Amino acid sequence: RLRFAQDQETMPRAMGSDVNRQFALCFATSLTCSTQKSTVGCVAKHSLFDLMGRSFPVAVRSASNRTGLTPCEFKKVLGQNAAFVQIRSRKVPEELTRYIHRRLFDPDNEEELKTLRNAWLVLSQIRTPGMPFTDFVEIIRDAVRHNASLDARTRPPEIVAVKVQESDGAKREQASPKQPQVKIDPSLDKGDAGSSERRMVDEKQSGAPPSVLNVAPPKASSSS
Repeated sequence: RLRFAQDQETMPRAMGSDVNRQFALCFATSLTCSTQKSTVGCVAKHSLFDLMGRSFPVAVRSASNRTGLTPCEFKKVLGQNAAFVQIRSRKVPEELTRYIHRRLFDPDNEEELKTLRNAWLVLSQIRTPGMPFTDFVEIIRDAVRHNASLDARTRPPEIVAVKVQESDGAKREQASPKQPQVKIDPSLDKGDAGSSERRMVDEKQSGAPPSVLNVAPPKASSSS
């Protein structure tokens, strides 16, 4: 027991290698493209991490592979790339975190199938695949159908990129749901600064024409 404890103390902490980090980014960018109406999973079933682990298991952390990537390391690598913006949604608990405005290439499309084959050839030169290309195409096809079904149920929201401050001082972009734009019409604001008469115009009310809302109606003046 003492020797085992000493070995654990001297054993370096497992960490994903630089090669696997670069491979993860290459994998994600080679299999996806930019879009406006789709999302792709981060680390859940049929996600990018799941696809990488099934097709190239040597790049994923296991008991016998201490240099592979964990789900957290995978998300961190992709999070440093501007093309992969995360969004969180509580509508589907098993798919809490997804990458918005990205989609997988569809194997049922002839041109995109060629793109997937070229990507497979490039990736296979970096890491040894764990399955043949035909099986790889099948798991990509299943993931495409899963993403299409999920997007149809949840309808990805429109987002804007927001700069957030990291603990190390660096800045990166993070997805934030786009909020309705609310403005105050200065022509409707009468009286001095302390006046309670102020109305707000909401320009995003379900496509209806802008309406004027009474937020704090003025008090009736008492007759002398």
